[in-house]
Amino acid sequence: MVGLLGSPHRLAFFAGVLMLGLSAGWWALVIIARTQGWVGPWHVAPGAAHAMLMTYGFMPMFFTGFLFTAGPKWLRVAPPAAHDLLPGVAARVGGWLVFLVGVHLHPWLAVAGAATATLALADLARRFARLLRASTTPDRLHPRLMAAAWFAGVAWLALGTFGLAGHHEVLVRASMGVALWAFIAPMFVTAVHRLLPFFGAAAWPALDARWPMWLLWTLCTAVLGRAGITAAETSGEALSRALWGLFGLFEGAVAVLLFALALRWARIQRVTIRLIAMFYTGLVWFGIAFALGAAAHVLRAVRGDAAPLGLAPLHALAMGFFG
Repeated sequence: MVGLLGSPHRLAFFAGVLMLGLSAGWWALVIIARTQGWVGPWHVAPGAAHAMLMTYGFMPMFFTGFLFTAGPKWLRVAPPAAHDLLPGVAARVGGWLVFLVGVHLHPWLAVAGAATATLALADLARRFARLLRASTTPDRLHPRLMAAAWFAGVAWLALGTFGLAGHHEVLVRASMGVALWAFIAPMFVTAVHRLLPFFGAAAWPALDARWPMWLLWTLCTAVLGRAGITAAETSGEALSRALWGLFGLFEGAVAVLLFALALRWARIQRVTIRLIAMFYTGLVWFGIAFALGAAAHVLRAVRGDAAPLGLAPLHALAMGFFG
């Protein structure tokens, strides 16, 4: 325990790995049970439970460790001690464990667990915002964007918890789908842009010289635009085929940009370095996620199929880019 409290990232990353293992193990058991025809007790719909746990159960733990370790260095402020973050991290782990038990035993246990996790996430967002306010360094763009994404994540989790309390599965799944694009994706895009020189520079020299942050703003706009598309497609409203086609064109344009950047960076970077290769592969998956989304929406516009590619675009983002 002393080792885990040595720094914020040790504590939060341990909690993230723990929750990732538990979440993946739980879902693996669910899949095995389905293949064997076993029907267990479900007090929350499996899809909604999966969406909440996989979106918020572990990834924000890694954000916590990263932001309270790298964030103070960016902001040039004193970092918090790990033991100051322990109550919030422990409350989130405990909240999701209670949620998981409630999924199979009682719906109000699930609501209580999700509400606890929401409050803990909000408290840690407040702590990071306090570091941001204390900073006087001029360059605070990336931490500000990540703080904004974090508070948006709190709002979407609160909305999902509200939907869970009201037995409104559509609202739960919609809020989790939007959170992937309006919370998780902006966090990733902003962090990668700040951390990786090959991502944030030398994209196109003429644009880089005139608008140094053009790529960051473009990608943030892209993921937020995709969040809006997710909100539309999960709203249950009947949308015209023309609108689905426009969604597909938007996603296709973003995919072309990402693949073009990948090709350019492959020429100017040593992708054979394993760490760079891992991030580069993630970027390619980001393009694949947009390309699959474009294909799905164009097919929907042409053929009228509700979900022609199923969950492939979603998992290309979550397991490809995020993973």
